[in-house]
Amino acid sequence: MTTDYPLLAVPGYELYQLAHVATFIADGLVRHRRAAVARNRPGRRRAARDVHAGRAALANATGDPSAAAGPLPRPLDNDTYRAARGLLSGQMEREAMVVSLSSLGRDSWAVIGFVPGLGPVGAELANHDLAGALREHILTRPARELAGWSVTDRPLRLGQDRWGTADEAAAVADLDPRRAQHQAVARNLRGVSSVVDGAIAERFAGVDLDAASASPARTPQRAEPSPTPGGEATRQPFRAASRALAVEADDDALELLNQQNEASGARAALGDVPGRSPRPAQPPSHRPAPGRGAIRP
Repeated sequence: MTTDYPLLAVPGYELYQLAHVATFIADGLVRHRRAAVARNRPGRRRAARDVHAGRAALANATGDPSAAAGPLPRPLDNDTYRAARGLLSGQMEREAMVVSLSSLGRDSWAVIGFVPGLGPVGAELANHDLAGALREHILTRPARELAGWSVTDRPLRLGQDRWGTADEAAAVADLDPRRAQHQAVARNLRGVSSVVDGAIAERFAGVDLDAASASPARTPQRAEPSPTPGGEATRQPFRAASRALAVEADDDALELLNQQNEASGARAALGDVPGRSPRPAQPPSHRPAPGRGAIRP
């Protein structure tokens, strides 16, 4: 199977490092979502801290300082996955393909794939080179390392460092020197500051962070045809996906939602429910107009 976009068969060492750093960021986003749902504030802050460290590592690895504030590499949500999938045809036992999301009104690229044991995987990335590196990563790495790219029910977002969670030195202290992914993050955090360099030297003592990590050879998979998605079934995800990632939400959106749910429960407990005597009229609350409230991460 081919795409309209040329890709390296085996990416260079630097591109392979980018895929490791991008996967570290995706794992952090997944942990952040779980911690937010569980209302685990320390866990959320640790996950946000790691995502910010991943941003810095990605900026260093690409040589582009603006990448630290740019769009995050993140797993695809279901709507975007189905929409991007509709731009492609074919099915393989283990696959990963790159497609531009310009048809959805976005400047980003998607990697669309399937990994046995995980199911659908996908990523949205800011540029084609990183998408190509991640495609090879998905095709060659063990499934257990790719869980962060499993397609999600809703988009995962994390804004800039609103709550002061950025702490690269602390993030380095939690890295596992045995993992290639964490080695790539540490390698590309060098030079951020003398404090971070010291933390890396201590945590990765005896580890050669500049040693090449060869991409394992992959076994060619047999492509099998799959039906092209139908018209209306495809258009619906396209409409949802084109709206999905327009704005990054702050990292406290779920807590705000929890507070609103608690307030609703309190009103119900006081009798503000159908079938009971209404409470005296209250001054109008300053709730945001529909479509302008907090966006769920």
